[in-house]
Parts: sequence; structure tokens; C-alpha cells
Amino acid sequence: MTTWVNDGRTKLEKLLAERHIDVSRGELDKAMESVLEPYRLKTIDDLLAEIGFGSISPLAALTRMNPDWSKARRPPKEQPAKLSRRTGTSPVSVEGVEDMQSRIANCCAPIPGDEIVGYITRGRGISIHKSQCRSIVRMREDEEDAARIVQAKWNDTPDLRQNVMIRVEAGDRTGLLAEISQAFAMRNVPIISCITESDQERRIAAFVFKVDVANLGQLEQVLGDLRQIDRVYKALRTMR
Repeated sequence: MTTWVNDGRTKLEKLLAERHIDVSRGELDKAMESVLEPYRLKTIDDLLAEIGFGSISPLAALTRMNPDWSKARRPPKEQPAKLSRRTGTSPVSVEGVEDMQSRIANCCAPIPGDEIVGYITRGRGISIHKSQCRSIVRMREDEEDAARIVQAKWNDTPDLRQNVMIRVEAGDRTGLLAEISQAFAMRNVPIISCITESDQERRIAAFVFKVDVANLGQLEQVLGDLRQIDRVYKALRTMR
């Protein structure tokens, strides 16, 4: 029975991890409690044992717990922390941990200059998050997850660059996109992709740029430049 319970939890956690859904153990247990009655089971261990034994599939269980969890697609793998070509060292130091691969978390995409922490994942190394990332804030509320959070800091890695998303909203006008593109070029910030939206009735344009930046300082400089462009009323870092 105990082995099936452990196997069931492992299957669920693996499925959540594959879809990059960060939930604490407490949140997962609460979700499992909500489906005990539909499955006519008495305890969480009963549910986990059924999943571990194979009589209930992990995906079916997740679908009942939260349909959004089962619909989530597997995102691109987290970006491995790149090595500096100049120093040959990792861009991140993690307190008390050596010889474990670190990865930049997609959920908050920290860049040099952001305050960061590490989260020791189950079998996937250390995930590097912004210290106030919503996932980290949620994990701090669970005793087991909180114990996996470790202090981290950026090393001196001048060649490290990361992708960030920037949202710009402005009054639509001729030449607007060209001026915005020029602002990025002047700060040596390459544009990787751009999604545009427009409200013809209100004559408002919105752009979401995926750009490549070296650090937080460079990001703040280009955001300041964008806000100075005529009729731009919002320029901020975003997650999408």
C-alpha cells in the first residue's frame, strides 16, 4: 500500500512538472481532497494508491482536480544557465550547493540585477527564480517546499544575456513602431519577436516585444527611453 501511495504521488508530481505547473504539496493535497467524494474514496492515500496501482490515471485525476492543469501544454524546457565565454563560470552561485546544474525559471525569467533565489527541484537541478516570483511566494507557505528554497546570487558574467518580454502601449500614429524599434537599437537590445494589437476605435496600439538584454540596468535604460517616445504611456516588463 505504502509503495503504491508513493508511486501515485510521484506520478502526479511528474505530470505537473512536465507541464511546468508549480503547486506546493499543501495545494496538491487540498486539490486531491476535493475529488475524494467523486471517486468514492476516504483519504488522500487511498487516491494516491489507486493512481500508483494504475486504476486511476494521473491525467484523469488532474482533470478532476483542476481542468486547467490537464489542459496545460508542455512549455519549452527551462533555459540552462549559460556559461560566460569570458570567465567559463556559472552565472549563478547557490549557497551551500555545488556541482548541481542551475536553470533559469520560465515563470519569472530573472536577469542579472534581479534579486534571486534557488529552488531545489526533484531530479531537475536548481531552478533560479526572482525572489518575489509568485511561485516562490506560494512555495514559502508550504513547509516542505520552503525547505527547498536556497539563497542565490549572480556572478560577474558580462557575456550572459537573457530573453525578457516588454509591453508597450501608446496612442496609434504613423511612425510609432519605427521609433520604438530605434529605441531598442540605440541600447543594443535585439528584438527577437513582436506581437501587435490595436484598438482602431480608440486609436490605441499595443506591442509585446521579446528582446535580448544583458542585465537589469540595460532593461531599465531601454524602458526609460521607450517612455519618452511621443504618445507612449506605458512601457513595462511583463511575462507575456
